[in-house]
Amino acid sequence: MLTAGLTAFYMFRLVLGIFGGSYRGSGPAAHGDEDEEVDEEELAHGRGGLYAIYEAPAIMTVPMIILAVLSVIGGLVGSFALFGAPNWHPLESFLKPVFTNPTWSSVPVALPTASLTTQWISTGLSVGLGLLGILGAWALYRNGFEYRENKNPLYQLVFHKYYIDEFFSAALINPLLWLGRAASRLLEGDVLDGGSRGVAWVFGRSSAALRRLQTGYMRNYALAILFGVVLIIIFYAVRG
Repeated sequence: MLTAGLTAFYMFRLVLGIFGGSYRGSGPAAHGDEDEEVDEEELAHGRGGLYAIYEAPAIMTVPMIILAVLSVIGGLVGSFALFGAPNWHPLESFLKPVFTNPTWSSVPVALPTASLTTQWISTGLSVGLGLLGILGAWALYRNGFEYRENKNPLYQLVFHKYYIDEFFSAALINPLLWLGRAASRLLEGDVLDGGSRGVAWVFGRSSAALRRLQTGYMRNYALAILFGVVLIIIFYAVRG
């Protein structure tokens, strides 16, 4: 029953939003040279306008018409019990084998039953809520749909789609982005880049120190050889 009221409301909201109020289109859009004369009638018939309005093709309208007619017939046939013909249920008889002898179960399924009073009450409430939905849509959108900022908490809740996007952004997306940025900064900046800079620093310092030994003076090399000989003598003297 609640679905009946909501469906009536948003469907008539859609109808009134399209056909209610004044024309809100931006008109046909011309392309090319601004001085070129454009045939407005040709644009209006959809042969050259980007915003031209035209009827939906038959591949869309015919199935909708068939569904609408069948829904009316199905509702009428199913409501005969409300008007004094409780023993004629062609749709119920058609589906009865499905409920009494199901192929997927050996236990028969009990048919749902309701008294005539219950049927009248449920039907009356559904129709009443549907009419209330239509009246609500007419009261709000009879002049066409125009967005108006509303600070009502319920309106804001629905307008922001129950804040589902904000929830997933706060609970999932933002933490993952933070983790990715932190890992990128730590691994790339500190570990990879820092490690490569550290290796370069070690080799740079060591090569700078070793370059000091290559002076090109023979006396420095002779002095180094002397120190080496002295260290070898000391080593063997201490060891012996």
